[in-house]
Amino acid sequence: MRLSRTTTALVCLIISVGCRGECPPPFNPDLSSPLDDVQDAAAGTEVATALELVLDNGQGETDAAKADVDWLLEEGRFWLVNAEPGFAFKFFKQALDVDPNNQDALFGAGLSEYVRSLELFAMVITLPGQFAGYLAGEGTRGEPESENDYLAEELRGIFKDLRAGFAVADGYLVQLDDPGFSWTIEGVPIYVLTRPVVVMRGRFDLADVYLIRSMNSFLLWSLDLLAAQDYHTDMLTAVYGAMEMEKGGVDIWAVLSIVSELMAYDSRFFTLHSEDGLALFEDGAQRMRDTGDLLLKAVELLSYWEEEGDGEVTTLKYNTKGDAVLWLSNRSDFDTGEEGPVDIVLPNELLDATENLLDAMDEPGQAVPFSLGPAVQLGTMFGILNRFGVLRFVPIEIPLPLDGLQPGEVTVLLSGFFADSIAFDYGSFFAKPVGLRSFFPLLRKTPEGDGADVFWMEWECLEETADTGFPLKGAGFLCSAAAELSDGPHHVGTTYEMEADNYPSPVPYMVWEDPTWGMLLAVDEDFLEHQGDPASFVVPDLFLTNLGVHQWLGPVLKLLR
Repeated sequence: MRLSRTTTALVCLIISVGCRGECPPPFNPDLSSPLDDVQDAAAGTEVATALELVLDNGQGETDAAKADVDWLLEEGRFWLVNAEPGFAFKFFKQALDVDPNNQDALFGAGLSEYVRSLELFAMVITLPGQFAGYLAGEGTRGEPESENDYLAEELRGIFKDLRAGFAVADGYLVQLDDPGFSWTIEGVPIYVLTRPVVVMRGRFDLADVYLIRSMNSFLLWSLDLLAAQDYHTDMLTAVYGAMEMEKGGVDIWAVLSIVSELMAYDSRFFTLHSEDGLALFEDGAQRMRDTGDLLLKAVELLSYWEEEGDGEVTTLKYNTKGDAVLWLSNRSDFDTGEEGPVDIVLPNELLDATENLLDAMDEPGQAVPFSLGPAVQLGTMFGILNRFGVLRFVPIEIPLPLDGLQPGEVTVLLSGFFADSIAFDYGSFFAKPVGLRSFFPLLRKTPEGDGADVFWMEWECLEETADTGFPLKGAGFLCSAAAELSDGPHHVGTTYEMEADNYPSPVPYMVWEDPTWGMLLAVDEDFLEHQGDPASFVVPDLFLTNLGVHQWLGPVLKLLR
């Protein structure tokens, strides 16, 4: 049985933001409506048509329009409080049809669509077995190739549909720039699965608009990256592999084994989609910039206002170290339902690093060490999500102890587990867009000649790989801690031959078609001496990319092995 994306989206929408329990009426009956005097005439019509009937019924246009907008805004707030952002959006949108510049309606529409999209996104990432029916033998599959093509476009379509909601939200929120903006509500719950994890209560101001847009931009950046890819491959095998991983636990090594099969099946897989991959990549690059820029703007506004915190959704205070501390109301405990404010500490070093990173993104050729680039980005976002307790719903196991940590602490943890032997040239990468395939090693046939394709790899634990060709740890990806490592040349007799690097490593020596990863990667050519000095980074060849990656992974390998 084949479900269209429209049908799938409708099912997802109902599950994520639709009727929780019995479906509610289309309007809040407790609010007195200016449409009551024409209720019969308006029965079965859209709200906008009912408004026209009111205006044509002899009311003064200005007063009637204002009354109608006020009522629509109250209806929108009612449905937001009652966890129905889809209904809320419709009322705020109707208010904008009457008054396109209404600040309350703009924020209400943007917030509603943001919450709706966030819940839908959460639902999708927590249900990896969406296409289980294909594996259970339901319906008629037809030719596997055509079914795979269909699923490839369906998957990309889901990512595009998800990003569209966040893009709509930003389209409304970006219009708000008045420092005096104020919008109050009893509470806006955000659900994951069947319970709220966040309930935003109190008064929103422009700083809150920036904070919401920052998180919204982060999600757009992530979805742009996913939607930009081409997914033509053996999708049925991918779904089966994902379901098998779900049984045994999802880890990076299992993911790599499936990706190798998918890349071997179709050369288009994980390249930029020929239709709009480039445009989505470019939009994602801008959203990456916006994520940090909007966060800094929010902190700057909050520091100017020095709010006391009574009735505010977000307030800013400073700890004894002089670091900014955002207090947000409220986190809702998923297990107990108890609410309480949550603090997010943003150290000055983290904010300074974010500002410097934004400057570097616009300068091709400027290499940013890992601790000042990806560690800052991932540490900030994972730290914020961690404080709200939502990382527990991510279906991939994170092999780092993050419980209770703040963004700055997560950043320090990442910097401690991953060395600064590599750096990232964002400016050059943005100028030369590539698909995710560029980050994975090339494929080769297995030595047994059975037709299987694996990543082109060699290890330095010769005894451990003697029998099967693969080591014992990390699903055959890592040499075990007990293995004796022997430094030497690799891929001898091929066009990818590399000399010994004097750095025995349990990680495989790999081959990339482009060892610069689309000009994103730079490597410290003498890391053990320079320790990540920005002046020592160079554009790498295959030898330096392997050496840099091995040294980068060095600290975390002690944990993984």
